[in-house]
Amino acid sequence: MKKQSQTQKQRKQKARKRKPTQQQIQRTAQDVKKQDMYIDTIIPVDGEIKDIKPQNGKKYTLGELQELVEGFIEIIPSVTGDFSYVVNDNGMYSKEFNSTVTMHFFLRSGYYRETPLFGNIAIISKQYLK
Repeated sequence: MKKQSQTQKQRKQKARKRKPTQQQIQRTAQDVKKQDMYIDTIIPVDGEIKDIKPQNGKKYTLGELQELVEGFIEIIPSVTGDFSYVVNDNGMYSKEFNSTVTMHFFLRSGYYRETPLFGNIAIISKQYLK
């Protein structure tokens, strides 16, 4: 009996150790915010990543989106629906590989995609898309 009660005490102590501290929770929240730093941005193949907003401040027009990706668009929503990727529909045939967005896509979108992403790509929150 004594051995069993000691084992139970040890389990409880280990369980207490596994609970995250307030500091760990704050660090995790900061990491999530860092992951979302690419939302509402245009990420070109080469060049500077820029924050973007629609011209009217409310929703993007088709013309604005086509200008951002330099061609016909394809919109790929994330699983959560919080944001979408706006890509050049024909980018695979005419644009360069975009490693930054491809990595973001595989880590954050929740989808599996056999082909990587090409060309300039906009990552836009749902509030700005129709």
